[in-house]
Amino acid sequence: MSAPPEKYVTATEATKLLDVSKAKMAKLLRSGEIPYFPDPRNERAKLIKQSDIDAWLAKALRPRVHPQRRARPQGAQESQAP
Repeated sequence: MSAPPEKYVTATEATKLLDVSKAKMAKLLRSGEIPYFPDPRNERAKLIKQSDIDAWLAKALRPRVHPQRRARPQGAQESQAP
């Protein structure tokens, strides 16, 4: 009995799955932190194993911050409940 074939996603799909910017994804690929393979059908595309994405997520889990709470203008005060 053979193992099921490995699932691959494109770098664009991986960017969405990892919830990172395109620049961050490019850095992860360039540094080798997430390995990739060239797509034989498209020389510009990169294919990434789903298992490598899962492994990166497992080691890089970080608390999610709600987008509205990420950056506050300087001088902004938090409202305090009475």
